[in-house]
Amino acid sequence: MVEVAGNNARFQVKTFGKQTMRIQAPILVLLLFTQLPVSSVLGKIGDPKPLINGNVRYQSHRHTVWATDISKNKVLWKTKIPMSYYRGDVDPRLERDVQWNIITSLKLKGKVLLVTNSKRENFNLDSGTGKLLEKKDNK
Repeated sequence: MVEVAGNNARFQVKTFGKQTMRIQAPILVLLLFTQLPVSSVLGKIGDPKPLINGNVRYQSHRHTVWATDISKNKVLWKTKIPMSYYRGDVDPRLERDVQWNIITSLKLKGKVLLVTNSKRENFNLDSGTGKLLEKKDNK
């Protein structure tokens, strides 16, 4: 049972025995605890911030990188990065989203877009065409 009065919420929790515990907490604290699981999951799968160079915005989501002409709002190219979904076997003791291999970093060096994933693999793309130039392993 939950009762809300003013800025406080009161809970009745039945334990395994015949005891009933009453808990009183500020509503703000309750809202905080209901939002924590959502925000921690979103933090795991966050995409890197888009890069803007002139009229071109470079951005990514999971395994795809694309360039957009900002003035025309037109996608110039889209490239799927050929990285493994999982590196090795899936560990059943861990959450699946913790094991995802996603793009974590975008950097522009001259005409080359440097893409790094969560397994520290680096991919160099031509910033004008989106074609994969090379892949380098950081190990």
